[in-house]
Amino acid sequence: MNVDREAQRRFEALRETGRIGGVSDAVLEDAQRQLAGMLAGLAELVDVVPLVGDPGPLAAGGSGQAGHRGDTGPQGGGANPPLPMGEAARRAGEGGAGLVTNGGSEGKGGPHPSPLPLGEGTRSPHPSPLPGGEGKKRASDLCALSVAELAARIRRREVSPVEATRAVLDRIESHDGSLHTFITVTAEQALEDARRAEREIAAGSYRGPLHGVPVAAKDLYQTAGVRTTCGSAILRDWVPNEDAASIATWREAGAVLIGKNTLHEFAFGGTSVNEHTGTPRNPWNPERICGGSSGGSAAAVAAGFAYGAFGSETGNSIRRPASFCGVVGLKPTFGRVSRRGVFPLAWTLDHVGVFARTAADAALLTAPLCGFDPSDPGSRRPPPAQADPAAALAPVAGLRGRCAGVPRALLTGLDPEVERAFEAVLDGLRAHGVEVVDVELPFGGRWTALASSITMHAEAAAVHARWLDEQPRDYGADVLARLFAGRALGAAEYARAQTIRGAVTAELIDALRAVDVLIAPGTPAPAPPVQAGAYVPGDAPWGTEPVAFQLQRLFSLTGVPAAIAPCGLSADGLPLAIQLGGRPWEEGLLLGFVAAIMDSVPDSRRAPAIAPLG
Repeated sequence: MNVDREAQRRFEALRETGRIGGVSDAVLEDAQRQLAGMLAGLAELVDVVPLVGDPGPLAAGGSGQAGHRGDTGPQGGGANPPLPMGEAARRAGEGGAGLVTNGGSEGKGGPHPSPLPLGEGTRSPHPSPLPGGEGKKRASDLCALSVAELAARIRRREVSPVEATRAVLDRIESHDGSLHTFITVTAEQALEDARRAEREIAAGSYRGPLHGVPVAAKDLYQTAGVRTTCGSAILRDWVPNEDAASIATWREAGAVLIGKNTLHEFAFGGTSVNEHTGTPRNPWNPERICGGSSGGSAAAVAAGFAYGAFGSETGNSIRRPASFCGVVGLKPTFGRVSRRGVFPLAWTLDHVGVFARTAADAALLTAPLCGFDPSDPGSRRPPPAQADPAAALAPVAGLRGRCAGVPRALLTGLDPEVERAFEAVLDGLRAHGVEVVDVELPFGGRWTALASSITMHAEAAAVHARWLDEQPRDYGADVLARLFAGRALGAAEYARAQTIRGAVTAELIDALRAVDVLIAPGTPAPAPPVQAGAYVPGDAPWGTEPVAFQLQRLFSLTGVPAAIAPCGLSADGLPLAIQLGGRPWEEGLLLGFVAAIMDSVPDSRRAPAIAPLG
């Protein structure tokens, strides 16, 4: 099979049936390139693992090279000579997905009607309660606190929820005009909720460590009475009638929601560059991206606009923004937290997660969210030993005797500063009695990204099927191309991706029997400059080479918990980070490693210079 011709044939068939129309040739060419890349990766897989190929030649008494006549799905089949080794990897880097833009620059051109102006909704109408330099210094000090520190002061009534809420709202008004981390700021409602929390606490009805604490949410989460755009033109005016389960839980815990954060359109991209609702800027350097798709949430926590924030992860949408913005990110075990009311990207990959400033904060923010929800088909009950979420999530103290595994073969193409910081962290862990060993992931090291991309593209195309038919021009070019590529995938490709996924998961779980955690750099390089598109330079979304990008998708594909620990700054002042993955339901151990790493690196809680804290 010539994958380029097969991809072209499938798109011609989609055109003939009216399932693609009214969009630019550039978008369709990009979608066709993406499809060809995924087909190339699968052809390579079938050549290496004939068991997942077409069994027809075997049944006919053929040579057994089943992989050379792979079924390409319901759209066709035919001869399938093996691709040269690494062909899929080459395609992963050529004219990559998401490089098409409308008019060539963010927020300009294209067929999208009435996009929201950059930063709309970020002005809070309340007067500053703390005039003068002394008041500003106190507000800045307040915004620098962790959730745990603020909660202790609120409980002792040294700080009121109203004071804390006004401090972050003033900070948003002063700085978010240039950073665009919010789509909507709910200032009046936030102050009303803060006053209610203040009254309750004064009356002795303290609900716990989130009571009166200002938080934010990625604008993928439904909020009753507050618009939820999903970073799109299609849902720019959608006002849900009820909260997402996780939003409702935070409210019940007394948290004060201050607004909704910018993101990549429909969470389907790794940069958060967004022509519809504005692109969040990295607080460490506004010329650099925040990462995506949860970029605005990570940036808001880094800039002191919120003490914690919701993100979501389908590929690496919590870990990469946390890495680029220098905050803690936690993606819990798949099924630990309900996704009800969070707009889906890919049903079998989506995770709810949080951004925080410390490991302890990540535990405090996540613990109330845990619990089985029958309305979420992905919801799972933890084993009895991890049934108490507060205990299961509390960062484990004392790591002596623990073992950290390094997937050394995948750590290729690292920025030298990233590599040095990583080795320094490993040395620090060894000094604290942690054994560090190399771990081999031969199957996951080749096929993780391919399985993740096929699964994500196919499921996203199913989620968006109606809008793709009725209003394709309302999508951004990069997202539309990815959705059309998913629409062109067949059942056979999806089935093979799930077979790969099962094997990758089994290999990872087996590796985690020998070590307590896997550890690697959070990203291969610090945050790159802002540029349009869905992918970050160096991404290999359907590559089959053992490279660091495979790790970007490994923990979301397999559903194991993962976390990010800031570990200092580059020479250019950009955050560096470590990622950790662990056994299902053992988030507390991951957060123990996060705490130990941050305690050993003085710069791990430094604040961005653009919006200094403390």
